[in-house]
Amino acid sequence: MPNVPTRRRRVLALAIAAACLPAGAWAAAIAPSNLPAGFCSVPQTVDLVVSTNRQFNTADGGDCSEVVTQPGALDLCVVRQRAITIASGATVSVTGPRLLVLTASTNFTLQGTVDVSAAVNGGPAAGIGGATGGASGGSNGTSGGDGGSGSTSGASAPNPPGNAALRPLITGSRGGVSGSGGAGGSGGGAVQLVACGSFLLDTNATVRANGLGGLPGAGGAQQDNGRGGGGGGSGGSILIEGDTVDLVGRLVANGGGGGGGGSGGGFASSGNNGSPGSAGTNTTSGATGGPGGTTTPNGGNGGSGGSLGAGSGGTNGSVSAFSAAGGGGGGGGSGRIRINGCTALVNNATPISPLATTGSSCDTLLANGFE
Repeated sequence: MPNVPTRRRRVLALAIAAACLPAGAWAAAIAPSNLPAGFCSVPQTVDLVVSTNRQFNTADGGDCSEVVTQPGALDLCVVRQRAITIASGATVSVTGPRLLVLTASTNFTLQGTVDVSAAVNGGPAAGIGGATGGASGGSNGTSGGDGGSGSTSGASAPNPPGNAALRPLITGSRGGVSGSGGAGGSGGGAVQLVACGSFLLDTNATVRANGLGGLPGAGGAQQDNGRGGGGGGSGGSILIEGDTVDLVGRLVANGGGGGGGGSGGGFASSGNNGSPGSAGTNTTSGATGGPGGTTTPNGGNGGSGGSLGAGSGGTNGSVSAFSAAGGGGGGGGSGRIRINGCTALVNNATPISPLATTGSSCDTLLANGFE
């Protein structure tokens, strides 16, 4: 197309594509992540309106229109619709072994809540503490915190898995369990929301993929050691894609706090238990770690969950002449949020925690041919 400005060539290309597409398919040339080539050129005929709470089942015989296998990650349960509306006051949740992908061949309007917090855990296991050492927090977008020491060392957190583009889509990671103490909190799940046309996250809408807090370590019996706290689960993953993307509501994928270590037993008395860590928050503040047991020797405190960064480490338990207290569990690291747009991308989401990375959802072949 000689002597035709770049922008006009792209508009003309999309107009030609629109004329050739069947009803229910979108003219925009977007290529959603993790899905088959030409996904948005396949028309759909049925709209989905969620006006009350609904749980999608990703198991065989559930709600999947098709299942997509990801290399090295959990399979995707892809739900295909023409237009999708999740109304204000309605919450979408998930059960089953696969990750939920909701796709609209035209437009997707989210006014309610999509909550995959602690839904499915497919990430690497966090570190296991020693007999009295705290476990580490789970990792995803950032690392979890290390566990605090007791009479044995606390566990070190694993490196963050995956990549910022969320190709493949992965969940958060469960926090570690102390060797004989508290269990780790579940990591946040993962969800992919796709509009081949326009995607709107309205003012009061929320997408949430938070991790849970670690459980506490038990207090020691008389003259016995306290147990370490469990690590907090990391935040999960949120992937939003469309031709045009307009975000106004809330996006959160924060880590849970670590569990507090149990206090050691005294000469003639038992120690008391630590407290559990809090679940990931719906703000930019990190979840609080659970306080350690308060009798002497005191248990270590759990680390804070990551929101805009890594989880904090648990503190060390105290040691007396009769026993040692358990170390606090590390806080879970923050998750990942990715937003891909083609024609337009406006990100005014408040809050958004952790900070999102952005990219293009444009079909590379069309873009290279006409721009």
